[in-house]
Amino acid sequence: VGGGYIPRGGGIYIANSYLENHPIVSMNKILHNNAANGGGMSISGVNIEARGNTISENFSLEGGGVRVYGGKEPNGILVSNNIIIDNTVESMGGGLLIINSATVLDNVISNNKVESNSENVGGGGVCFLTCTMALVFENNIITNKEASAGGCIFCSKGSQTLSNNTIV
Repeated sequence: VGGGYIPRGGGIYIANSYLENHPIVSMNKILHNNAANGGGMSISGVNIEARGNTISENFSLEGGGVRVYGGKEPNGILVSNNIIIDNTVESMGGGLLIINSATVLDNVISNNKVESNSENVGGGGVCFLTCTMALVFENNIITNKEASAGGCIFCSKGSQTLSNNTIV
């Protein structure tokens, strides 16, 4: 999937108003997309598994690689075993932006960046924003340095469980 521009999910957009079941997005290459929210993929309000994808060289205002806006239930969204690299964002979450809740396991999140000089933006690799439901972030490798706040991880408001990650 590649080369698209759209307001949400430059490569893939999945929202609760379109799907009632539990979709799986697996083993895709999501490359060179451009969107206002979720350069590579945007997930909004639906329980989903995104696993084994390569999400690279996408651009967005929020969530350069992937933007996740909570599921229908705590931890209803699973993001696992993905390679999220070389994505760019203007404000939050160069690689991954999580709003509300998700389970994020065993991903490689590397070389993503935030291109703004504003002090109110962050999360070159990952940004957790207003996580009101439980969020689990385990066994990930994050290597990012480019953001005004939280080069690798930026957390704002919420209850995150971050464990057994490699943060460089």
